[in-house]
Amino acid sequence: MWFRLAAAAVGMVGALAAAPPTLDWPGSATVRTADAADVLGGNLSGLAVAGPDALWAVRDAPSALLRLERTNGTWAPASGWGKGRTVRFGDGKGSPDLEAVTTVAGDDAAVYVGAERDSDQPGVSRNAVLRIATGGTGALTTTNEWRLDEVLPASNGNTGIEGLAWVPDAALVASGLRDTTGRPYDPAAYVGHGGGLFVVGLEQNGGLYVVALGDEVALVASVASGLDALMEVSYSPERGELWALCDDACAGRAAVFRLGAGGAFTPAAYVRPPAALAPRNDEGFALGPACTDGTMRAVWSDDSADDDHALREATLPCTPVAAAASATPPTSTVPGSSTAAGSGATSLARTTVAPAATATTAAPLVTDAPATTAAATTTAPSATAADRGADGGGGSGAAVGGAVAVALVAGAAVVLRSRRRR
Repeated sequence: MWFRLAAAAVGMVGALAAAPPTLDWPGSATVRTADAADVLGGNLSGLAVAGPDALWAVRDAPSALLRLERTNGTWAPASGWGKGRTVRFGDGKGSPDLEAVTTVAGDDAAVYVGAERDSDQPGVSRNAVLRIATGGTGALTTTNEWRLDEVLPASNGNTGIEGLAWVPDAALVASGLRDTTGRPYDPAAYVGHGGGLFVVGLEQNGGLYVVALGDEVALVASVASGLDALMEVSYSPERGELWALCDDACAGRAAVFRLGAGGAFTPAAYVRPPAALAPRNDEGFALGPACTDGTMRAVWSDDSADDDHALREATLPCTPVAAAASATPPTSTVPGSSTAAGSGATSLARTTVAPAATATTAAPLVTDAPATTAAATTTAPSATAADRGADGGGGSGAAVGGAVAVALVAGAAVVLRSRRRR
């Protein structure tokens, strides 16, 4: 089944004169399983650093938040967390399909998770960021829900939010990020957003969407990753990098953005996974947090738990990927790309929507009409029922989509591509 392509952007944050290089994994050749057999089980999705030897993780079915701790090189649930704590929407009902997790300024008293639907209504999109207070025991109920369906391209219930990362204002301002007006990002313009922005990764088109969550939901910018789909977004403050990863649909490649170096939210390089990491349904990724002897830890989570293991580890030099990329002639292109120009970083016309204070509160839409320019927004036609197919899914070896929408924005080619759902 084929899905609607995202709208092309209005206004350019930055563009690439040539495609960024595609690099082999710059870290260790050795990849090791990092959990005991059949302990964590399947459906483990997003990961986020919770401390030097601690991770947050989410499970999409059944919906659960997990805290993991590392002892003698092996990750296992922290005391009192069992197989994870069940998560419900703010009204105590439903089962959020949790796909991503992050924290704000490293504060573990609450986590923020990305959900693409209510698993009790699997065919209906419910893209949202949910806040969860992590204290106490037993089941967890979300304290806030910010609905994003009105600020994201249309998706079905299984191709929505898959990645989520929080980036502080200081890093965003230093990066030269431009908002939807084309002006440098001004934190004061986004009321109550909490000192930073969330970067959402969408599976359907491989797009990154930078949003402020506070008194309103505001779409600050959008960025084409150059990958056909995204399964995880991870920000490393220690490295000053944002990693956006695909799963085995793109052979596990990552687009690595170096904030504040050579343009805002423009990929510095594409990175292949370690050769020893066989292509898997890896939906989570975390780096660090700390450097030890010049390296830091990289952890992947496998949604399918192949061979009864959900987590695998390698190491990565603390040197930013951009340093290696700058020494490499930018002649490589990402497989599947139809243009040597690569993907430009772009911003969409600002759209705001008041957030739901709880899951039961509706979110009225307020849209600022985009300025009329020669590079007007272009949207591919919505997929018909015949395009999507009747089964709502596909086999694990399904091919990447071949339909391509190209928008020329201030001279930059922005390529977003549909894919067949795995």
